[in-house]
Amino acid sequence: MTLGLALSRSAGRIDYTSASAGSGRIDVPLTSLLPYLHWSARKGLALWGIGGAGFGALRVRDEFRDTRTDVLMRMGAVGARNELKEVGAVALAVKGDAFATALESEAREKLPVAAADARRLRLALEGRGERAVSESGRLAPRLELGARYDGGSAETGLGAEVGGGLGYRHAAGWGLEAHGHHLLLHQEAGFREWGARLMFRLEPGAEGRGLRVTTAPSWGRPSAGAGAL
Repeated sequence: MTLGLALSRSAGRIDYTSASAGSGRIDVPLTSLLPYLHWSARKGLALWGIGGAGFGALRVRDEFRDTRTDVLMRMGAVGARNELKEVGAVALAVKGDAFATALESEAREKLPVAAADARRLRLALEGRGERAVSESGRLAPRLELGARYDGGSAETGLGAEVGGGLGYRHAAGWGLEAHGHHLLLHQEAGFREWGARLMFRLEPGAEGRGLRVTTAPSWGRPSAGAGAL
């Protein structure tokens, strides 16, 4: 079992143009406190959960105003991954996750309350393989296909997505991985989503002691789990 507490600082920006208000910009910086849990209930079964709140501001700037108000964000997510029997050299697993998040701002003069929420359910089948490419290095390809349901203030409806990746691990304790995902289809017309990530990881030895370092630049939207929040 792993218990943790994450402190997150994020900033969002929206540029807009409308016939009535002209053009302007909305900035939403948030600071969030997120306790989380990861539990290996038995061999092959992993459960996780995360929840918390974020506090920040919403600032609207256009040719008529420069207004700032407080913002509160609440969120929670749970997920599970269960390993299945191997088919040849491929290890299969089924996994799922669900999250809900809500954001609300306080009313100010010339700025009404802004409120929005989002929910998502996902279920996916994952296949992984592993192959030695040298005495000290192994390649690990991965492919998954999943279904999802989106709800809330933005896109809603059923969809299907595909994801995959390729990882390399060295016996010295370091590894490099590349992941990507793409939304194949969705009930919401015009809804597009994709994401990609590179990750370098340095892990301790077999006893699990020592320095652990991970860096993971990403593009687009995170594929699943807590990262999607």
